[in-house]
Amino acid sequence: VLDPFEEDEDNNFIDIVCPVEPEINGFAIDTICSGESVIFEAIDQNIGPLDYSWAFGSGATPDSAMGIGPHEVTFISDSINSTIGATVYLTISKEGCVPAFDSVANVIVNAVPDATIDALTTNLCYYAPRTYVPMADEVPGYTYLWDFGAGAEEQFKTGYGPHVTEWHTPGPKSHR
Repeated sequence: VLDPFEEDEDNNFIDIVCPVEPEINGFAIDTICSGESVIFEAIDQNIGPLDYSWAFGSGATPDSAMGIGPHEVTFISDSINSTIGATVYLTISKEGCVPAFDSVANVIVNAVPDATIDALTTNLCYYAPRTYVPMADEVPGYTYLWDFGAGAEEQFKTGYGPHVTEWHTPGPKSHR
């Protein structure tokens, strides 16, 4: 208890240094492919015993963790993390302090596109048009590049499709 204007009445004060805004080692913004992992580790504030609590965001496995890290987290693409990203939150707590909480990373998770196409594989002959149709749904924002190989009427095409092409040379054909 302090009295107004007192100089000293045997009061003992203990300074408690509280955690500040959390930070991580590594990149705060990252872009990965679906199924890949990111390592998260907090920067140690060196102010005594602290509790670290993580929430890794959309599509993360595991979705949370405790401790300073490192924590390996795998992300699977979904409608949130592939557009606005998976936001990673870190809370640092210490007895006698208000917890320090903030977003420390954002991970954009790109879907791995399905390149399966539908096209006839029988009765193939050159100078006959062939239609190629993507089997996967179109992904907005993706660029689709087609290479029908040497001898194709139009070797390169762009866009989702379907595309029609024909070859003017006999022999085996490949496309990608």
